[in-house]
Amino acid sequence: MWPKALCVLLLIHCCTCVIVKDGELAFSLADVKKLKDIFDKFKETHPRVQRDISEMDAHGICGSLKLPAAFLPVCAKPNAAQVFTRLGRIAQNPDICDVCALAACSGC
Repeated sequence: MWPKALCVLLLIHCCTCVIVKDGELAFSLADVKKLKDIFDKFKETHPRVQRDISEMDAHGICGSLKLPAAFLPVCAKPNAAQVFTRLGRIAQNPDICDVCALAACSGC
């Protein structure tokens, strides 16, 4: 029983400890993963958006009711589009953070 409980606790700790940083901003990997759904829905209604996010696109993303509160400071930044572009790349492939293969991710 103890080995199973220890494995569960270790798994919970590992899932919550990875932090994604962009400059002075820091987000949990779980919140960054939520961006994928938001970006995918945004791209459905705005098909011209492919990889990089424009300032206008960032404004639309910031207006999403599903945007986690952790990203509200990004919306207040003048470079929100660049931040969302970088976070979007991680959101599309979060496995690189799960194994800490990206410098922006820490806490493994």
